[in-house]
Amino acid sequence: MGMGFPFVWANGQILSREEFDRSFGAVRSASLGVFETFLWTRGGVKRFERHLARLQRGVLALGGAPFSWSVAETLAALLRRNGVAEAVCRFEVQREGSFAFLRPRPGPPSGQVSVCIASTPLGDPGLTGNHKTNRRESYDRALGEAREQGDFEALLLNREGSVCEGSRSSLFVATENGVVTPGLECGVVAGVVREWVLGLPQAPSCVRALAPEELFGAREVILTNAVRGVLGVSGLRHGDRWRTGLPGFEGPVARAWAERWNRLPLSTPPGRLEVSSNPGLGVPPEPA
Repeated sequence: MGMGFPFVWANGQILSREEFDRSFGAVRSASLGVFETFLWTRGGVKRFERHLARLQRGVLALGGAPFSWSVAETLAALLRRNGVAEAVCRFEVQREGSFAFLRPRPGPPSGQVSVCIASTPLGDPGLTGNHKTNRRESYDRALGEAREQGDFEALLLNREGSVCEGSRSSLFVATENGVVTPGLECGVVAGVVREWVLGLPQAPSCVRALAPEELFGAREVILTNAVRGVLGVSGLRHGDRWRTGLPGFEGPVARAWAERWNRLPLSTPPGRLEVSSNPGLGVPPEPA
């Protein structure tokens, strides 16, 4: 993520971008860490508690030490120092420290939302599977490939050839038999909006592996993430094969989810984020 605004937070200090690069740039680039990205607007974040829960799980899963972080103070100070009231925020935790970055909120996608299935599959997730880590080389390559072709997003295949997720989004496919999303066992990140969708009264009817062919016969292809919410896909590309005419934002499932997401209340940050040796915040079970 580009740092965007000129000031960042690092281990309790607010630094200019240049100061941060000198003090932490090399260490941050080389170290394994976990992070959360979310939209701060009107004094809060949708499902903030679930972002923090996922961050806690990731820190402990990767062997991080317990720590205490004043989330409210950090956000308030960083927003104030950058002179903004709304921003996309990234909290990052590594063995070497904790960092926070801000960038401007993106505008809505211009035109239709097209996606490609990337030519390079995900690597072996290993220990980092289902956690949102900064080891994102496969995702970055896939997104670069999509942008070169003029696509908004790239979908990645796992080593078994199943479609997993987007480079920065979770994937849902509406078929004539219901809505399907890849399961965590496929190697996907446990997305915060994905988790919310799975808890809806009319949740996806099936959590399972998805073959690329199924997307070409889908009624709707839907992406979700915490910055943009719910996005309906209008076009799909896999190599030389194209699928046009998908309903995009006008699809009934995408539209219903987007309306519900947009009505969600905002959560305010806790005074402190405590990561102990046993936070008791597990990944909610997947539907059968």
